[in-house]
Amino acid sequence: MELKECELIVMPGRRPVWKTLLATVFFSFMIYCLYQLGCICWDNSLDEYPPKHLANLVEGIALSLSGGISFAVMKTVLIDVDKDKLVSRFFIGPFQKDVLTKVPALEYVAVFRNAKDFYEVNLWYKGNKHYKMYDFDDSQPAFQFAQMVAQKLNLDLLDATERGNSKWIEKTPA
Repeated sequence: MELKECELIVMPGRRPVWKTLLATVFFSFMIYCLYQLGCICWDNSLDEYPPKHLANLVEGIALSLSGGISFAVMKTVLIDVDKDKLVSRFFIGPFQKDVLTKVPALEYVAVFRNAKDFYEVNLWYKGNKHYKMYDFDDSQPAFQFAQMVAQKLNLDLLDATERGNSKWIEKTPA
């Protein structure tokens, strides 16, 4: 499914720097283990090494590959409004896999101020579950984006920027 076919990006994929560094360490260790195993096989000296040493190298390759993948994967969630499908797109470098599911029962869009003083736009569903959509520095672009999402999905919009003083915003005609 192409990105342009989807109506709405719900949750953009982002990876913190520390996860990128850990993925790099895991993949580097995997390459080192592969190099060691390759040197042993190239020299035809398999019988000089105990089987436990070779098993440890293979285990190191497997563990570092799985660790690298777990820290390198990114997920983007998209909604195809026309087909009522939720697309979870998983990325690892240039490789991607799409997982299609039905869109959950969406309830409303909310804008609030988080602990870092950013305006956060969330898409709420099934009671207390939500997708964090985007962070904005200013309230105006946050509300414009939230209004667009609410109109596109035909949902209510909640202004929760003041703690304890949430208010529903009336829908504007499209």
